Amino acid sequence: MISVRVDFNSRGRDGLVKASQRRAQEPVHVGDHVLAVDPDEGMSFDARVAEVDDDTGRILLEVDWEQTTPTGRARGSSVSLVHPRARG
Repeated sequence: MISVRVDFNSRGRDGLVKASQRRAQEPVHVGDHVLAVDPDEGMSFDARVAEVDDDTGRILLEVDWEQTTPTGRARGSSVSLVHPRARG
């Protein structure tokens, strides 16, 4: 699965998470399933690419907030990811 570095606090309309093609491991297209990784938060979630603006490189991701990745490291990231319910 392709990883895309994001800031989960950066949201567009309808709550979609903003990202950029340059932050993806490889180019993504509408409908692709990706792993949205926020290294500052130490969290990642499965997501679907909802929109791609080829002129600006902007991506909008529909994040599955219920489905987190297992505890561990995200591919392409040096941040250890912890499931939010596992935090004390």
